[in-house]
Amino acid sequence: MTTKKKRQKFAFSDETMKKLEWLVQEHKTRSNERIYPCDTLSELIDNEYKIRKTFGNKI
Repeated sequence: MTTKKKRQKFAFSDETMKKLEWLVQEHKTRSNERIYPCDTLSELIDNEYKIRKTFGNKI
């Protein structure tokens, strides 16, 4: 069965991948549910979006 979600591919440097793996591990330790890298990235993007929408270009 295929998914209807949009799938985009992104290329990250090795250093960025290590940081993402660390963030995912930290996310897993504070969650009781199964966490995937996309969950961590979604949380980071949502938080950044809220900050920029709230404060605009003042940061």
